[in-house]
Amino acid sequence: MIQLSVQLFFFFNVKSQSFYEPIDIASIKWGTWEPIISYEDTVIFLVANFQIVVSCIAFSKSKPFRKPIWTNPLFFVSIILILAFDLWLLFSPANNPLKEWLDLKPFTDQNGTQNDTYRYWIGLAVLINSAATLLVEFVIVEVVGPRHEARVRVSQKALLQRRMELLS
Repeated sequence: MIQLSVQLFFFFNVKSQSFYEPIDIASIKWGTWEPIISYEDTVIFLVANFQIVVSCIAFSKSKPFRKPIWTNPLFFVSIILILAFDLWLLFSPANNPLKEWLDLKPFTDQNGTQNDTYRYWIGLAVLINSAATLLVEFVIVEVVGPRHEARVRVSQKALLQRRMELLS
């Protein structure tokens, strides 16, 4: 729910920005493999990249892993490299050729001025989203999970005792 709400927020929020240009439906060549480049796709791509990595970090805490993330060097280095790439992609200049290759629209106004504020806004939202995701996962793994396991053990023990009483 956290990830979905952040993506929905940015999907609708980007439409209210000064640089936003809606997709010209008349210019789309239907039935071809030509990409449809839009601000909605760009912002969701940038946000979702971070969300996927943070979800990997959050889920690495629960069973069957239960080891610190840095004990798996390949995974840890991969996470660091992907986060560095995502940060570079978010904060690199608008005329970056890799952004063109990935079909990302630059956050620039009609006069060509790059809108850094929106990129920082995305970065702040990604930080808050990451903290919320990690906090919720921590609460589930460290608080809710053990309580649930304890309740299951108690109910299984009670069920076993009833079965033993019925057999005797």
